[in-house]
Amino acid sequence: MDESKIHELAKRLGGRFRLASLVQKRLLELNRGQRSLVPDDDKNPMNVVLKEIEGGFIELTVPEAAKAPEAPRLENTLENE
Repeated sequence: MDESKIHELAKRLGGRFRLASLVQKRLLELNRGQRSLVPDDDKNPMNVVLKEIEGGFIELTVPEAAKAPEAPRLENTLENE
């Protein structure tokens, strides 16, 4: 898969870190014996995972407990001085 497609996948998922996390998790599943969700003509597992992501077969979900709390909004403190 070329660099432009990887960049588009990262953009769609919200960044390269999220893409890398999803790829790592899916590679682990495939290595543990789960079947590919796309025709696996390609023997390279990384390409299989990228095709699964591109096809919308897998996505990264973040548990509610792992999400960062929203930062409190600060009022303009210069006006209050």
